[in-house]
Amino acid sequence: MTGVPVVISPHGALPETCGDAALVADPSDASQFAEAVLRAATDDDVRGRLIAAGLERAAQYTWARTAELTDALLTALLGWN
Repeated sequence: MTGVPVVISPHGALPETCGDAALVADPSDASQFAEAVLRAATDDDVRGRLIAAGLERAAQYTWARTAELTDALLTALLGWN
């Protein structure tokens, strides 16, 4: 967790993973992506919101949570109850 504002592509799992903790911009639209990066870097309100939301979001992704979810999935898939 570094506290850096993030700009992501709307493709793949990034929107689901980042939620409202990132600005979303189409990387194939250079001007849209550049505008989002500039907002994240220079707009103090946007930057502060992204940093706070990103730190909160990142705290949800712990190794302990990953292990618990993996164990639950394997238990369900293998029928171990």
